[in-house]
Amino acid sequence: MPNKPKHPRTTRAELQRQATERARAAFQAVEQGASIRQAAKEHHVGRERLSAFIRDHADVDWKPGTKLVITSNRLVKDTLIFSKGRMRTVILYPEELSFAMRHMNAVKQFLNSNDPLHLKSFQGKFVTDVSGKQHVFETNPNRLYEISAANDLDFLPLYKDVV
Repeated sequence: MPNKPKHPRTTRAELQRQATERARAAFQAVEQGASIRQAAKEHHVGRERLSAFIRDHADVDWKPGTKLVITSNRLVKDTLIFSKGRMRTVILYPEELSFAMRHMNAVKQFLNSNDPLHLKSFQGKFVTDVSGKQHVFETNPNRLYEISAANDLDFLPLYKDVV
């Protein structure tokens, strides 16, 4: 008997990540005005799971018989990045925020050591904000020196909750 080819199994972690991504997409649909029922059906998420996701990740006005009003989205963060020769404030989702913070850490290391190798892995890379706009990371050493001199950088308050 010939051996049957083994198909790669999807891991539990991968299934969980996919479910979270679907819940996040449904959450965004609710933010844009869809009902929980519509968003859950469209993104293949249970209504109860979507409701729990919304409760966990947003502050809402939840009144029976009326439309859901999201007053604060705790999924997104307001942060500073260096892009196109300027310091910009952008609102990012957690995955993009993590990448942006790695870039800011590399900038900090570069400014402390004057070693441009810290910036090499970010050349041509970008983050996409919640509105879909891409922000290319600044990696030009001279521009970074100019920005840091003009803004008297303090690397402690890099991001805060969006209210």
